[in-house]
Amino acid sequence: MQMRATTQSDLSVINAWRDQRKIPVLRFIPPIGVMIEDVASGFLLPIYQVPDLAWIELFTSNPEAGIFDVNRAVELIVGKLEAIAFMMGVRHVFSISAKSGIVKKAKRMGFSESPEKFSFLSKELGA
Repeated sequence: MQMRATTQSDLSVINAWRDQRKIPVLRFIPPIGVMIEDVASGFLLPIYQVPDLAWIELFTSNPEAGIFDVNRAVELIVGKLEAIAFMMGVRHVFSISAKSGIVKKAKRMGFSESPEKFSFLSKELGA
């Protein structure tokens, strides 16, 4: 599997995957992201006001990719994003998911699960 940095030209492909999955499309590609061609992409979202914290998020996989390929791609993408974060001085990364399969995979990759259950709240501004 070949991994590379995402570019703005990936927006249409990632949004096509997101649209097929019925999840909101992105308006832009975040500056720090990686993609495994035809399989999946993910992004590191540093929290600049808290320099040792970053969000690993906006994972999107190709709905037509095989589950084995997607699982392996997620492992590779998370590993790369963790390495980038560490080089930036980040010491804690987090992600959010309500899907039990993703939570189990994250725990196998060394993430811990918060015992508190919470709701993810969002609001579109200017709408």
